Amino acid sequence: MNAGAMMTPGIWVDFGGGRRLLVPPLSLGSLELLQDRIDEMPTLQITDRRAVATVIDATHAALRRNYPDVTRDEVGELIDIGNMAEVYGCVLDYSGFKRQASEAGNAPAVSAQIGAASSPSSAPTPDGPGPTSESTLTSPPLTP
Repeated sequence: MNAGAMMTPGIWVDFGGGRRLLVPPLSLGSLELLQDRIDEMPTLQITDRRAVATVIDATHAALRRNYPDVTRDEVGELIDIGNMAEVYGCVLDYSGFKRQASEAGNAPAVSAQIGAASSPSSAPTPDGPGPTSESTLTSPPLTP
């Protein structure tokens, strides 16, 4: 997965094992193609096959903006149940809030490891994986 010289702004995500990738938000074209599936997300359980496929497909579409050679299978291996909601929140960072905070130095790069907080004041929800920062609350939540 080699990035070109011009990267689309996004949020740096540490997927562990030395894999740190710049995850941009979905393009409007990709959002349009995935809109029905994204709209369905709040009604699905986090382990529902459709939820898993939507997160992988949306993340794949977003990552292709910076890493054109990344495959869907590679993306599926980067995302796990522990980082699924956080990665999905980065992909759907509609307002750019998380990216802008990260660029301004007000928030560290997102760590997509189990139990890692996305900002100094956030923590995992008591019910398990889910939104861990204010900006992820603006995107459709995954239901644990």
